[in-house]
Amino acid sequence: MTIQRRRQWTPPLGQSVEDMVDWIQRHYQDHVLESGTRIQDIRSELDIYEATIDHGSIDGLDDDDHTQYVLADGTRDMTGHITATNIESVSTGEVADDGVYSYTPTFPIGSIIIHVVESAGVAASALLAYRVTDTHASAHIAGSALVEVATGALTGTDGSDAVVTVSPNSADGKIYVENRLGDSLQFQITHLL
Repeated sequence: MTIQRRRQWTPPLGQSVEDMVDWIQRHYQDHVLESGTRIQDIRSELDIYEATIDHGSIDGLDDDDHTQYVLADGTRDMTGHITATNIESVSTGEVADDGVYSYTPTFPIGSIIIHVVESAGVAASALLAYRVTDTHASAHIAGSALVEVATGALTGTDGSDAVVTVSPNSADGKIYVENRLGDSLQFQITHLL
């Protein structure tokens, strides 16, 4: 049998050349296969290398070769359905008129979608941004005018009458939901983490 020796051999992804050679050496060194072929260590005769890539030196970095991705500059619209694994949902239970529900979010900064659950005639829902860290903040991004934002702890009658007020509070790290819509309501809050 003739042994062909190749130079500049690269291992499969995930294995180093040394790991592969060491495994072969441990299991087959000084063994003769059934065909009579002898395994021998020829590492000293090979010019073995492992490739490393400096991504800054790759040609075509500005090419758009992967059209399945959304571009960071926002120039490609997202299409189809998106499945997210980092979504947290909070259900408030019944919150009385002029009542408050508060909870501690998993993440101190994020976005939430809030909406009234199963209520005849009340369509209060909105997309909000919040921060409950040292300098609390909130912003109403989109949705119903029946949802307002504030900052600080709420007690039940702090926000405007006839609306829901959502307020992050840095003092206790909680988000407050104040119901002033005139009836006991349940809210569903979905965190986009």
